[in-house]
Amino acid sequence: MGYVLDFNMENRPSTMTPAHFLRFFFLLFIIFYSTLSHAAEGGSLYILTNTPGATVYLDDNQIGKTDATGGFLIDNIPPGSYKITVEMAGYKKVERTFKIKEGGLTEHANITLQSITAAPSKEPKPPEKKVGPPPKPIEKVTKVKPTPTPTPTPTPPEPPKEMEEKKPEVPEKEKVAIPPAKKPFLEIFDLGMILLIVLPLIGIILLLLLIKSILGKRKKRVLRIPTPTRSLRVTTPIRGVSVDQAPVVGNYKILEKIASGGMANVYKAVHIKKGWMAALKVPHEQFQSDKKFVERFRREGELGKKLHNENIIHIYESETAKDGFTFIAMEYLEGIDLRQYLEKHGKITIDEGLQIILPVCRALDYAHVKGVIHRDIKPENIMLPLQKGKGRIVLMDFGIAHSAFLGTIGTGSTYLGTPYYMSPDQISNKEVDGRSDIYSLGVVLFEMLTGQHPFNEPDPLKVLFHHKETPPPRLTSINSEIPLMLEMIVLKMLAKQPEDRYQSVESLLVELQDFMLKEGIEID
Repeated sequence: MGYVLDFNMENRPSTMTPAHFLRFFFLLFIIFYSTLSHAAEGGSLYILTNTPGATVYLDDNQIGKTDATGGFLIDNIPPGSYKITVEMAGYKKVERTFKIKEGGLTEHANITLQSITAAPSKEPKPPEKKVGPPPKPIEKVTKVKPTPTPTPTPTPPEPPKEMEEKKPEVPEKEKVAIPPAKKPFLEIFDLGMILLIVLPLIGIILLLLLIKSILGKRKKRVLRIPTPTRSLRVTTPIRGVSVDQAPVVGNYKILEKIASGGMANVYKAVHIKKGWMAALKVPHEQFQSDKKFVERFRREGELGKKLHNENIIHIYESETAKDGFTFIAMEYLEGIDLRQYLEKHGKITIDEGLQIILPVCRALDYAHVKGVIHRDIKPENIMLPLQKGKGRIVLMDFGIAHSAFLGTIGTGSTYLGTPYYMSPDQISNKEVDGRSDIYSLGVVLFEMLTGQHPFNEPDPLKVLFHHKETPPPRLTSINSEIPLMLEMIVLKMLAKQPEDRYQSVESLLVELQDFMLKEGIEID
């Protein structure tokens, strides 16, 4: 079974890092701070009386008078029990006890002051009441009982004034700050002490675990390669050479050579620090000294890093190592390329050929929208999974010249591409666009359906000439099972002039999918 390396976070091992510890401590600090601030927050008390101007005392400390509506607000009172006293000249003094809760709540207190009448007054001022009219008029009034003189209203005019005059003689207490309640502060102190003791202990334990994990990693010098399914068996490039002694290019240790082309070698490698697998493409030594080649190689590698599509191979980096070697590190895939598959099976069925070409079309459509032209479409650059339906079909080597054929034609101008799959646009040394990739893809589809190239010539120059001048043969002349509609699609892809081909991969995709729907071929 083949597998594709994936480096998503969900596939990484769940190990704690220093960043995780910092986040954990920050979360604990937020909980600790919010708990203390919530616990320390007191409440308010709103007093409403039936008389404006009444004096209000909190625990025997004068704190103000009620307003014109008879109301008075005491704010920011620490939680606890308090004695509230309200008094006013001519009214009975009222004392009540209220409990203030924490959490910033406002308590309401309705206090009614009762007026002090003359009759039931027990204050030591009887001489003032005895001063009155002579006794004779009083006897006359008592004799005429049928018409008693109406008694005045019980509201005492004089006593309130005397009391108001005497009240200022009592020295008022200074307005002092509201004393904090002892019991709530003790409770907060206890909570804070508990948290201050527990949190450092937790921090020390986590710090010890972190140190232990770091020391454990330093002791283990085994090279580990994470994969989403199972661990890889790392092989060495040379017999008898350990992984630690393997050659190094940049940040990668080369494990073994997996392919070799005309312009570059491809190595299976592992990142020294991050541990992921990569396919390392390193140009041959004679091209490493070609400044134009190296510049194009690195520039197009950087361009490939910007392509993020499931049907395009992921490029990690394009660098020049300290030893002078330029390389491109990309996603490592285990599978088989289309060239190997065709050599093993020959021509393939129409259904299978279309199911291979559709993902390649999607990759090209995405790249063309991003302004990237492949320039080297061929079976070697199309990777298939080892098992059908279990893995991705991926287009490789986007715009990278290492797999191209380099030669001269006519006046000696340099051309780039693989002769059997080059478009007439490339051969003419014209500015190419996405329609050039459509032509090369048509050659690949022609080969899959017929089992041969459109132009089978051993001489590359003759092949280039045919691509430029000779119409391609009819597919049905080679494979009579090919439907006429599919043959017309392929021949339109292979038109000599770019304006006669499909003008975009998107329009090609539409016609291919319409054909597959009519023929009942499953579309992935």
